[in-house]
Amino acid sequence: MKKLNLFLVGCMFSAVSAFAEAADQLELLQGDKRLACEAILCLSSSEKPAECKPSLHRYFSIKAKKWKNTLKARNNFLKLCPMGQEGEKDEQFTKLRDEILTNLNNPCDVNNLNSNIEYTNDKGKYLNQKNITAKFARVSPKLEGACAALASSAYTNIRPKYVCDQSFWPIADWNRGYSLRLVDKNIYDAMKAKNPSLVEMIIEKDELGGGDKLKNHQSKVRYYVKEPIKKDCWVLK
Repeated sequence: MKKLNLFLVGCMFSAVSAFAEAADQLELLQGDKRLACEAILCLSSSEKPAECKPSLHRYFSIKAKKWKNTLKARNNFLKLCPMGQEGEKDEQFTKLRDEILTNLNNPCDVNNLNSNIEYTNDKGKYLNQKNITAKFARVSPKLEGACAALASSAYTNIRPKYVCDQSFWPIADWNRGYSLRLVDKNIYDAMKAKNPSLVEMIIEKDELGGGDKLKNHQSKVRYYVKEPIKKDCWVLK
């Protein structure tokens, strides 16, 4: 586990002397004390190697019937990591351990951030979740809650950055993962020759007006290029 210790401490700011000392002593710890120290290091780092899985699983498996009791139990678990008097007197560290990390529902990583999808209806009203009235969608550009608190702490190296343009996409485009851009047949044919999966031909019916709507229409072929929608909007700097 020494590889994990050095890796994570190297990823974090060297000003955290209490962290560095705890990491150096991890080889001497066993059981929950060791898992608690590893959980603090892993939760505070943007990099989470496979060696983090046991401590993160142990931490997030701590649950009680009431959320406030879950928070208390998780905080008590993190306090099992022996930080010494210097660490306990460090207000920035104790805030990180007792307020920020304790309130995490999930690790603050790009997978969780990119899975936070915002939906709106056709009037631009935000919806709490996808439903039948959702007309547009995007990856939320808002960094909120404990994740925002982690990014503000001097004792973490978690600095998420939103790299998309914050546009909302029509729900049909969002669900299939790409939008369609209308092009002429020459461009369509050229792109189809290179990669047929990048183009799409749609036969659409235009109504001509007049009597029987079933008869008064003509078919028109339209040619489109598929343009992938970027959904990995959050990256870690």
